[in-house]
Amino acid sequence: MLKWLKLAGSIIIGLVVLWGVYKIYHRFNGRSKLQSKITTYFLNAEETEALYTGFSFVAVLEFYEKNGKAIIDLPRVYIDENKRIKGICYRLYEVGVGYPNIGAAVRPDTIPEPEILSVNVVDSRVIGDGRVQYQCDEIDTAPPTRAQKLKAQMEKDQQWPAQVKHAREIVALLKAQLPDSQTLQISGIDAHEVGVGASYLGNLKLTFATVGTFTATKRFLFLFNLNAGFYVRKDITEATYGSQLSDLQIDAPLFSFAPAQATLTFEEPDLIAVNRYIDLLAASSKFLQDEKAQKTIDTYMREDVETQLKNIHARAVEHSKRLTQLFVRKYGLQEEFQVDLKFISPKISGGRFSLPDTSATMTVHGQ
Repeated sequence: MLKWLKLAGSIIIGLVVLWGVYKIYHRFNGRSKLQSKITTYFLNAEETEALYTGFSFVAVLEFYEKNGKAIIDLPRVYIDENKRIKGICYRLYEVGVGYPNIGAAVRPDTIPEPEILSVNVVDSRVIGDGRVQYQCDEIDTAPPTRAQKLKAQMEKDQQWPAQVKHAREIVALLKAQLPDSQTLQISGIDAHEVGVGASYLGNLKLTFATVGTFTATKRFLFLFNLNAGFYVRKDITEATYGSQLSDLQIDAPLFSFAPAQATLTFEEPDLIAVNRYIDLLAASSKFLQDEKAQKTIDTYMREDVETQLKNIHARAVEHSKRLTQLFVRKYGLQEEFQVDLKFISPKISGGRFSLPDTSATMTVHGQ
């Protein structure tokens, strides 16, 4: 009897030792190492006259089956007892809404619906294998399709109707300030109650390209590193600089030959919107089984762009200020106004994106 007990104990101890050796081997032998090289470079600068009327955070959640097909029929509460869900894509976007040209928005008798002007991924997570990462990235490879998806989500979340109403109120207020115009109302709400301070004039768009190359290696027998694939991605980033319009006052004399006078008050220029999308993606089919590494890719790409934007921030602000002055003079000539332009320090230091504050106060005269 004692002999059998010793044998059973030896077997149990042997199994425990084997299990411990396997766990140690699996922990160190299967660990992958991600190597990356990321470069962001300047592509283009152009002038714009975009009017941003609002921003929203929009979350996108997509679920995938084993074959990569998206699951679109899930109820509000779903317990995956059959293990149907094999991958999850989560992305949080900041969406900028407004009009690509302020002049075109103000001229029509009927105020048009605003558009999605910028989309920027601010957080992301992938649960699943490499295929899920590619499907999640695919959302950002087609900006028009992505805009439709985000607009549909905003309508579902009741964000889009509020953005449309607010944008039209902003335009109505701007139109109402022009000479010989009537005060416009939308849905029974006076546009003057909104205040132009809720809008931003974007006048400088800088375009950058970010190329990231990622290679993965996996440990084998504790000693050898094996190639575990590659992931190459090129992102395009459009950074729009401009100013928040704090006040607009127009004095149109009734019995005088003097030209009408307009005073526009802007906050110091700042980075107001970022639009990012994927221009190129090539990767190995089995690349990145590690969820942590998948999240690292998006973080690395975004952080490199943010570093470049901080490096050029001061120069972009000064150029944006000059473009604002040119816009005001152009506005005065077209409308036969004498225009005063004032820059004031922002109410909150650092602007929308918490970049360095270069605020100052100055006045220039148009026409």
